[in-house]
Order: sequence, then C-alpha cells, then structure tokens
Amino acid sequence: MKQYTFKTLLVCATVLATATANAAVINFESGFVDLQPVGTVNTPGNQTTFSVTGGGPAIIAQVGNPTTAFVPNDNVIPAAQVGNFFLTDERAGPNLMLDYFMSFANPIANLALDLLDFRGDGGPNTDTATLTVYSDANFTNAVGSDSFTLPGNIINPDGNIINLSVLFPSAPIRSASLTFALGDVGTGIDNITFQNAVPEPTSLAVWAVLGLVGAGVYRRQRRKAQ
Repeated sequence: MKQYTFKTLLVCATVLATATANAAVINFESGFVDLQPVGTVNTPGNQTTFSVTGGGPAIIAQVGNPTTAFVPNDNVIPAAQVGNFFLTDERAGPNLMLDYFMSFANPIANLALDLLDFRGDGGPNTDTATLTVYSDANFTNAVGSDSFTLPGNIINPDGNIINLSVLFPSAPIRSASLTFALGDVGTGIDNITFQNAVPEPTSLAVWAVLGLVGAGVYRRQRRKAQ
C-alpha cells in the first residue's frame, strides 16, 4: 500500500463521519403523544422551534381511522408511510387555514420535509404549497425555496405525500416557512430532515484527536520507510 493512501482514507473517513453525525431527522415517533402541542424539538447540535400562523404551537396527530387532531372524516394517513405520529396545524381541524413555521437555534445547510394531504379535498382553483428557507430567524431574507402546484378540481389520492426540499440554499438556513397560496385545511408535515451547517463541537473534537493520531501514525510509517 502506498504511504499516501492511509492519509487520504483518514481524511475521507473524517469528512464522511462528520457529515453523518450532523444529520438530523424529526419524525415525531419518539417522545410524543397524541394531541401534544409542540414548541421546540432537540436534535444533536440543534433545536428546532415550530409554530403556525398566529404564533400558536403545532399539534401532534396520531395516525388512525379516524386520524386524531387532524379531522375525523378526512383522508386517512397510512402508518406505513409516516409512522404513528405526524405534526398538524390545529387541534380540532380542519377549521383554519394555517401555515407552518420553523426556526433553528444553529444554522443548517439544507432542509427537506413531507407534506401530508395537500388539497386532499380538491377545490375549484389551482393551489401551490411552498417551502421557503431564510438566512435569518425573522423569516425575511429568503435564500431558497421549493414548491408543488396542484391544478384546480384535482383531488390528491388518500394519504398522498409530497416531498419538498431545499438542498442548496444560497446561505445557511436559520428559519423556514411552509405556506399555501390559497390556504388549505387538514394538512400535516413529517420526516423533517436537515444537516447542521457547522459540525458539533464534540464531533470536531473527536475527529481532531483522530486526525492527530492518524498523522502520528503516518509520520512513524514514513520514518520507518526512510
């Protein structure tokens, strides 16, 4: 094996492990109960704060028939697609047309989520759901977006899931909004994924130590070879 191969592999392993350590998924499956208001959710290296239009909390809904906290006669969200719980916009919906908002204690590099039951009731007009990400915590400086448009008079299949994602924003993300052009009732979100823009200090420290150890081994190998 060539001497530089060990060093190259060490660098690649460090980058890959750091990226993996800083990936986060919020799927509301652990530590949540039906009808629970959700304010902040902790993930490794970050904290996500959820709210809806007007500043109120989003609500946990349990999958079932009927689906609780969602709407008794609305589309049933299959557990096979979203697990047992997801996040919805109101406790006894669908009565209001509310948008979703998220803010992050530390910047993130990308964001993706699943939107549940968008225009599951159809409607006479075209409607668009848009995920917008911002570089500030006040939802003002947009740095990327993704959207899905459903034509009027089209009913999405029961349990439909639409994935929205912003993978390459023009700046690190501090907040995000999920808005509906015409307003929609009885929606949900789940499987929120992102990657911290800055590696956690613990991860950096661990990999810095491993890097020093690797560099020492590499130097010893070079001395032996001389």
